[in-house]
Amino acid sequence: MPTNYLENSTNVYALHPEQWVIGRAVEVVVLYADTRGFSNWVLTVTPDQVADFSYTLYEYTVHLGVHTQRPFRKFLGDGFLLLWEVPDCGSAGNALSLALGTAFEIHKWYWHASAERAYPSPAGLGIAIAGGTSICVQPSLVGERDFVGYPLNCGARLQGLAGPYGVVLDAHSTALATVHHRRLLREHSPTLHLALHPPTPAATLRVRAMKGLREEDRGGFSYVTWPAIGAKLWERDGRL
Repeated sequence: MPTNYLENSTNVYALHPEQWVIGRAVEVVVLYADTRGFSNWVLTVTPDQVADFSYTLYEYTVHLGVHTQRPFRKFLGDGFLLLWEVPDCGSAGNALSLALGTAFEIHKWYWHASAERAYPSPAGLGIAIAGGTSICVQPSLVGERDFVGYPLNCGARLQGLAGPYGVVLDAHSTALATVHHRRLLREHSPTLHLALHPPTPAATLRVRAMKGLREEDRGGFSYVTWPAIGAKLWERDGRL
């Protein structure tokens, strides 16, 4: 059915397209976070503990947005996505910088929250960051926007290559971080410095079976670690 028609049980109403749905192309940076081992973990704890874990994860996600230019967010069961529109951030580099900083703040928070819980926590979150052109879809009768397009599909797939406390970058973000490495990888500070790593053999093998990825993302993705903090807290680099 054309998008300029709204149908109920008895009538079809013709609407002007501009009154029904609005779409616009926009460059974005999207962050996907997914809880590792969640499905098996829920079998080992009580329903109240599952609810408590989910609530604290969602609460932190909302709180996090207040300090990171209020990105679009969507909760996805045992995970979530955050999305920054590049025009709102000034540049793709600024948006990626926000996403990278947010990714490791999430890991840091998760480690501390897990240490304070009175019950065992899942192993950690796996995160992927992807960038490019997306379509923002906003039904004007509802007013709630959503985003569709390749960067979201790519991020959803690549997060499967991140182990607990891992961060994966798509080819687009890897290229940007490589060119602007001094700023995006925070090379000015030994404590804040991020390290960029090529795909591991295990990840290279797994990505071959993934559908819906562009060829550049099958071989051009990378891992990012925070050596100074990761070695002290979660003691793993999140690579497969």
